[in-house]
Amino acid sequence: MMKKLKAKIGTVIDFPAEALRSLVVDAGLSRALRMRADRAAACGSGISQEWLLENEVPLTTVERG
Repeated sequence: MMKKLKAKIGTVIDFPAEALRSLVVDAGLSRALRMRADRAAACGSGISQEWLLENEVPLTTVERG
């Protein structure tokens, strides 16, 4: 199934629905890890920047065939 995805430049492109879902999940996990690190820093437990970089989910996806 293909979904329409409107880019910031205003162009509509066809994008595989599964890949789009994967991008959304990846972005959500990445944001959750950043929020966790921010909360930890605010509470003084101090997750290191190295840990965050090693464990952050990349904002990319792999198309499933």
